[in-house]
Amino acid sequence: MQPRQQTGFTSLYGIRVAVAVAAVALVSSWVLFNGIANASFYGDESGWISSGMYYSHLLSNRDFTRAKWDCNDCKTWGALNAPLGKLLIGAAYWGCDTPNPCTFNAYYDFFQSFEENQRLGNVPPEYILRRGRYSAATAGVICCLLAFAVGYMLGQPKLLLAFLCAGLVLSTQIFRLSANRAMTDAFYNLFLLAQLTAAIAIVRSGNELNIVARLSFAGVLVGLTASVKPSGFVLGFPLFLLVAVYRLSVGGGYKRPESGRAFFSAALAFVAASIAVIYLLNPTFWPSGLSDSWRLVGFPEVLLAWNRYMTRQDVELGLGQWTGNHIVDIHRSIFVTYSNLAVNILFCLGLTLCTRRCVAAMRRGIADVSFVPVAYFLCNYGLLVCFLRLNWDRYYVPIELSMRVLAAIGMAGLAVAGYQWAASLAERREPESMETFR
Repeated sequence: MQPRQQTGFTSLYGIRVAVAVAAVALVSSWVLFNGIANASFYGDESGWISSGMYYSHLLSNRDFTRAKWDCNDCKTWGALNAPLGKLLIGAAYWGCDTPNPCTFNAYYDFFQSFEENQRLGNVPPEYILRRGRYSAATAGVICCLLAFAVGYMLGQPKLLLAFLCAGLVLSTQIFRLSANRAMTDAFYNLFLLAQLTAAIAIVRSGNELNIVARLSFAGVLVGLTASVKPSGFVLGFPLFLLVAVYRLSVGGGYKRPESGRAFFSAALAFVAASIAVIYLLNPTFWPSGLSDSWRLVGFPEVLLAWNRYMTRQDVELGLGQWTGNHIVDIHRSIFVTYSNLAVNILFCLGLTLCTRRCVAAMRRGIADVSFVPVAYFLCNYGLLVCFLRLNWDRYYVPIELSMRVLAAIGMAGLAVAGYQWAASLAERREPESMETFR
């Protein structure tokens, strides 16, 4: 009889989880797709739509001509930007209706007014703009589902924490804005949240062989993220190395030779997988012979080129949007402009709870998943402090989402503490009421 009861309970719980996932998908879809019409137009949308159509056309024709993929006419949406994000935007325009063909090839002039750009044809028609925004909103819905999965994997109570993670992510204003514009930021954050789930899975892995396999898969995710924005590699590389070191060293693992061998095998597999994906997805890195073998160092060059581009935008063109000291502005943006007092308090509480839980687990010789959201936040924080050159809102979305995950942990901790306090209070009152009855 016992196995049947367990099966029935498991089946009922599985139904609850499925209903919860469906609810998150429906609510996030309703919020994000309804927000598309109200989102103000941003000039970069013209560039992403134009380049998305252009590169998708090259891919559909299987045309990998080097000069076409370099695309000097695409301005900063050419070789400087990795191709995967553009292809994901461009995929929204496959199979357009014949009466309304999806054709647009213009780039916004930021030194002209919106009205002048519209007159010159630099603003996409409404039906084309909406189609591109639908793809970003779809990516935003998947982000909310991944946030639900992150919360579910991080601790107890699973469904409560999962709902809180998804809800707080969806409540983030700059996240909703990024998911309402035809740009690659929603796809970038999708892959970053996928990295977070993979990092949790590595800590939860049972043995060294699982770690090698899971870190290899993590390398694929980092490669995909870097194929949307190169900073995905700068963030993912230290994150997964930190997680692997933590998982293999806790409980005296650093003293075991097999742990060292597993780490080097996993790290090698991770780097190989990430670099392979980056180069396979970017034809501009493919050498045609010895004469252009320099293209094999294309990805490091892109990282340096991005740094030069952002520095020029800030120093020469004055587009950095800084108001004073960069470090002060970064922290003001993180904790004031794009956050609020309630989120900051819950974030600090969640950070404290995760740290205490992680230290307690390490004393018992156990690797705990509470390490991962802390490491993820610190990697995002380090990326901004060390490399941010432009104080633009979209660059703060990843760290704001990492704060929302920790805030959800803090909120769940408060809920559990409140429930336990109420239960203990009820237990104390019960004997008193019985004594009064007697």
